[in-house]
Amino acid sequence: MSSSVSELSVSESVLLEGQGDYIVYRRREDEVLEAPHPEVFARCYQILNENLPIALVHRGRAIECAERYTRIQKLVKEIDPTLGVAFVPKTLYELGLIKKLIKEDLINGALCPKHIFNAGKVRRAWMMRHLTSKRECLHLLPWVGDRVEITSEMVSVAYRLNNAFIKKLSVSSLGFSFPELLTMVNKKITFLKNYYRERGADSLIHKDKDSVYEAFLEGPTISFGLGSEAFGSIPFDGGFPSGLVRKGLEFDCSELSRTSFVLYRGGNFSKDLSVENEGVPYSSSFGTSLFAGICYDTDATAFYHMCKRDSNAYAIVIPYDELPDSDFYIPLANTLQQLCGKGEFFHARTKVWKEADSSIGWKGIDWGLFRDLEVSMISLLKSDHSRDELSRRLMKYKQKAVIFK
Repeated sequence: MSSSVSELSVSESVLLEGQGDYIVYRRREDEVLEAPHPEVFARCYQILNENLPIALVHRGRAIECAERYTRIQKLVKEIDPTLGVAFVPKTLYELGLIKKLIKEDLINGALCPKHIFNAGKVRRAWMMRHLTSKRECLHLLPWVGDRVEITSEMVSVAYRLNNAFIKKLSVSSLGFSFPELLTMVNKKITFLKNYYRERGADSLIHKDKDSVYEAFLEGPTISFGLGSEAFGSIPFDGGFPSGLVRKGLEFDCSELSRTSFVLYRGGNFSKDLSVENEGVPYSSSFGTSLFAGICYDTDATAFYHMCKRDSNAYAIVIPYDELPDSDFYIPLANTLQQLCGKGEFFHARTKVWKEADSSIGWKGIDWGLFRDLEVSMISLLKSDHSRDELSRRLMKYKQKAVIFK
């Protein structure tokens, strides 16, 4: 039977594990917490990525997923005994970067040119007028899900985000409790509410009347800063978006999320997770977080669809020990890659049955510009089960879904 978020159990003490990421701090002899040296952080960041739940599953070590804190803490201390890690829920981690991206654009009086990365001559002209090198840019280029690559730019962004959270960390606890996390999330919600009410993106867009330029705009500065009539806009003017963010945080911190992988979706719950549509194999899309895709593919962001008035908002929960044999494709990517994802394969989706004929085209997937990934992705999107068995297995997860609305 499906359950609601209000039924989840959340500890009030310092949280060590859940659905989220870890930051790395250094504890000095005088009991002051500070950021590790950038080169040290880069080594630690590699450890964090190697110990993502989905990364552990891919290496056949799913059993270690529920003990990430202990393992990561041990590994970073092998680099330097003064280092430690603290858990940051994914919802808060994402909101931390979203706020910084919006403020960066506002401070510079222009949208980052990376957001029109595929607009050809328009982008090149915009790049010359608004050099990212002058703005200490936090924006990363799109990730389409065809490979896993930890770039120096990604490490730099992760480092700056890491250090921002260290400033909120207390040396007495060396971690965050749920009340502390909720306070931080509420501040991010207030920022987004005010930004939406002020239509903060209007002044940045209408400086340039080029319709071609406007057609390629994406990103949180646009999505959270335009009126509700704009495509891809996420109105933050009512109670539901704020409530959904808080529920997402509660979900991240719950005991259930400590032992399971979570996939989010906004859609028609009664019809979702069907294995076919009009006799053609069908693959349903899911977000690996509330905001994955917000930088370059708002229409593929779970939060965007979950906030629609006519949509159901829910999460599918997959226990870590079931991940190796699950019927969901889940990309091997970290939170930053997911936030900057674009296309059909940066996010999770249901697989199709093993005998499904790929030549007739599968519904729910728009190969479009990503046709070159078709051959490599088809094998990853096929289940090991027949149509009827696949349907039965997916319905089992549906029956245990957690309902937001």
